Amino acid sequence: MTLGVLLVLGLAPAGDVARFDTEPVPEPPTDPHVLVLRLREWRSLTPPEELAALPAFALYGGGRVIVSAPAAGALHQGREFTLSPARYRRVHLAAHRAGLARSARLRTPAVMTDGWSLIVTLWSGDRHHTTEVGSPGSWDTGRRQRVASFRKYVMALAGRSTVYQPERLAVLPTFSGSGAESPRRWRWANPRYGADTWFGACTVISRPTMDAVMSEARLASPATPWHDGGEPLHLVFRPMLPHERDCDDLDQP
Repeated sequence: MTLGVLLVLGLAPAGDVARFDTEPVPEPPTDPHVLVLRLREWRSLTPPEELAALPAFALYGGGRVIVSAPAAGALHQGREFTLSPARYRRVHLAAHRAGLARSARLRTPAVMTDGWSLIVTLWSGDRHHTTEVGSPGSWDTGRRQRVASFRKYVMALAGRSTVYQPERLAVLPTFSGSGAESPRRWRWANPRYGADTWFGACTVISRPTMDAVMSEARLASPATPWHDGGEPLHLVFRPMLPHERDCDDLDQP
């Protein structure tokens, strides 16, 4: 057992650990397209283009991991690596031992004017369980501390990574108006009339068109105006994760 798992287990009072240990932990999935665990960090006053970023950490069946990486122009990016079978099982076990198989909203114990939320979703037993921790900090105890320690553990995981290559790309308009940058011409599906999501309009583009769109997106920025014959648009481009088939699957703040 790794030090990270020991820390996660060690933070729980003996009674809590005993209670978690009495519950059977299901076998983790092996399909690399099945989402097992996702960590998302939502910060207050986040601009729209940053809300579209990939989750901080996404674990799929068999140990496939996709993490958020710095954007290239207007294109959000991710990195991908694979955990060994033994480490994958340890992470899956640690998530259950941290109490993440029970949904909860753990609000911050203090008044925060500029806080953030850690949202961890675990798929277990054919259900998803979401734990939200408001503004984790050094004052945390009990379950909040266990979740924060689990986050620290998984975010320290690493492997030989490659650039994540998505099968689909979501195009998300952020706002309309004129920008200081030179406009670029939009030549593909009209992003104004995409699916209605929490983000606004959303259009999904797949190969071979996606490759050309991603090349253009790398040369732009979130402030670049795009012209399609109407008012200029500002766009961000979000690689879709393996389990995301359409716009409704994008995670929400």
